[in-house]
Amino acid sequence: MLAEILTFKPESPVNSFIRFPYRRVKLLEIENKVSELLTLSDLLPVRVALATYAANYLKQVPLWMMMVAPPSSGKTEILGSMYNLPDTEVVSDLTKSSLLSGTSKKDKVKGATGGLLKKFGDFGFIIFKDMTSLLSKHPDVAAEVFSAFREIYDGDFIRYFGNDGGTHKEWHGRLGVLAAVTSEIEKHRSAFSVMGDRFLTIRVYNNDDLRMVQARTALRSSGKEQQIRAEMQELAGQLFQDFEPDSDLQMKSLSYIHDYITPLTAFVADCRTPVERSSYSRDIQFIHATEGYARLAKQLYGLFCGCIAIGCSLAEAWQTVVRVALDTIPEQRSQILEAIYLREKAAENHYFTLNELRLITRLPQRTNERIASDLYSVKVLDCSFGQGRTENEFWLSDKTREYVDSFTHPPEEPVCIPDNRNDPITTSGNVDYRGHKSVETEDTNIEEIDNAA
Repeated sequence: MLAEILTFKPESPVNSFIRFPYRRVKLLEIENKVSELLTLSDLLPVRVALATYAANYLKQVPLWMMMVAPPSSGKTEILGSMYNLPDTEVVSDLTKSSLLSGTSKKDKVKGATGGLLKKFGDFGFIIFKDMTSLLSKHPDVAAEVFSAFREIYDGDFIRYFGNDGGTHKEWHGRLGVLAAVTSEIEKHRSAFSVMGDRFLTIRVYNNDDLRMVQARTALRSSGKEQQIRAEMQELAGQLFQDFEPDSDLQMKSLSYIHDYITPLTAFVADCRTPVERSSYSRDIQFIHATEGYARLAKQLYGLFCGCIAIGCSLAEAWQTVVRVALDTIPEQRSQILEAIYLREKAAENHYFTLNELRLITRLPQRTNERIASDLYSVKVLDCSFGQGRTENEFWLSDKTREYVDSFTHPPEEPVCIPDNRNDPITTSGNVDYRGHKSVETEDTNIEEIDNAA
């Protein structure tokens, strides 16, 4: 996992500020309830899902998140805890017409809403149970839906129809999206990026050992799934019971994180810059300009604020932002970058050849060459081209190293000292994400937190 390699791990627990300790209690209860049903490599996807919902209530840009995982990896159960939240609709499939309908007056049935957006009004949140079904549609149909979503992200969607002598429907508002999807999405990454990617990504990581444990956990909870899901939904409702659209955290001190988000944004934007290749020869046909940093930076900051709003500490919120940002890099490019850092640690050498890379990635030689070449084209890597039988050597560019060095160490938090018992309190905010339980690194007295809140 690239995020685990690049994230600095302090030797001792960090005392990090928590803005909403009373919500943290509910957050930990949700995580423990999820752990009764699932065994995950870490509980970060749970927090990301909840923080995505919270972020869309804040005065930030819309936050859209994809949870990428193989089938039967728990993504549907995580999203299931949020099915009953206010302003939320759960969908498995969508068309352009289902978003905004143009049915003629004579054909309109009683109770028709005019489409999902009209039902929402000026604010809504869509949960895709499985976006893979949308990706499996005919490319033209899927492209039409995603084209509509790009307009919706910006807060406006207008459709014109020939019904009833010529009509039009329009929607204005804010829409949040949380989607579960399999790794099938990687086949569509290029198309997403070329047209302007609006989604961030959180991946659910598994290995063979963990899958065995997951099977045993599933067997232990067999027959109790409905009860546990209902309890998860109830806890999620309690976590968000006082949320209002356009909520404001009223924490100017959060602006300290801007200096860390900026280089992280630059690194991710460079790494996901699309490079178009011929489907026949696989030669590079066009290298796109790197996207502007503004939207991605705002999305990451919105996620940071969303994490704070659900009870995460400042340190945990930053850890979550880094994980999501690096997970947003296309998977095979991320594998190459991960292999580079692993090799550097093992060999203490900044240079690598494709043969050396193949031993780590286990990808075919041509695939390694194509991805490394793409990263060289977008200036993430530099290269020394070999002559004759001498292999090409690649290394991380100076610009890339500068970006990475700027965000890998934990940010220095502003001083937050409560003036009275009604103010936020500081407590240990570190959580061990390696286990399937959410365990505080230092004992936290829940009763004291409730009293202080």
